[in-house]
Amino acid sequence: MPEPARFESWLVGQVRAGKYGHLKYFNINNRHYNQKADWKPVYSSDSRLHMSFDPGAEYADSSILADYERWRTGKPAPAPRPPAASKPPAKLSQLSLPVLRKGASGAWVGTLKAALVAHGYSLKLDDAFGPRTYAAVRSFQTKKKIGIDGVVGDQTWGKLLAGRVLIRRGPSP
Repeated sequence: MPEPARFESWLVGQVRAGKYGHLKYFNINNRHYNQKADWKPVYSSDSRLHMSFDPGAEYADSSILADYERWRTGKPAPAPRPPAASKPPAKLSQLSLPVLRKGASGAWVGTLKAALVAHGYSLKLDDAFGPRTYAAVRSFQTKKKIGIDGVVGDQTWGKLLAGRVLIRRGPSP
C-alpha cells in the first residue's frame, strides 16, 4: 500500500478510536474527514495532507507523525526523560542542523522526509535521500522561492520547520 494510503488508513483508525481529540478535521488523498461527520470521508479537491486542530493544540501534527512513525517501524515510544532544567526552547537558528544532499542517509534524512510529507509531498518514510527526495526538495525550494539546488541547508530547514516542532529519531547531534 502506498505510504499516503497507509497513513490515511492508520489516522482514520486512530481518530475513530478516540485518539487525537484535538484534531478537528483533515484532508488527504482527495478525501475530507471531520468530527461532525463521524470521520466518514467525503470528496475533497485537496490531495495534500492538511490538518486542523483546536486552539491551543500547537504542534499536534508533529505528535501524530511521531506516533505514526513508531507504528510504521514497530519501534516503541522512547522512555520519558526526567524534566530538564528550565530554560527557553532553542530557536531554529540556534540548532545545529546538518546539510543534506542526494545520497545522504540516516536519522536526519528521516526527519527531512517526515517534514516534506507534512508539507504535502508523497514520500516513503525511510532514511535514504534518493531521487524522489531530491525532486521533492527542489519542488519545495521552488515553492518557497529559495535557492533551488536540491541541498537541504539552513534556508531549506528554516522554511521546512517554520512553526513546527522538530521530530527526529536517534541521538542528539
